[in-house]
Amino acid sequence: MLKKTSRLRATVWIGKEGVTERLIAHASAQLKLKKIVKIKVQKSLLSLKPLVEVAEEAAKATGSAIVDIRGRTFTLKRD
Repeated sequence: MLKKTSRLRATVWIGKEGVTERLIAHASAQLKLKKIVKIKVQKSLLSLKPLVEVAEEAAKATGSAIVDIRGRTFTLKRD
């Protein structure tokens, strides 16, 4: 699974506003289609919150699980 996720490109970006309703809807739509989504976080948000906290918030809001966290990106999966 990790090999597969490392080759994915980020298709969702989280800006300084953090995890918003619009972001949740976009990520949920992608999870529904692909079952997996890679999300990149802007540096401006990371100065306010740690990446793990952002990833956990996004996973909880989308009903998915965190597969991988690397650098400023994380991958979510929904079964």
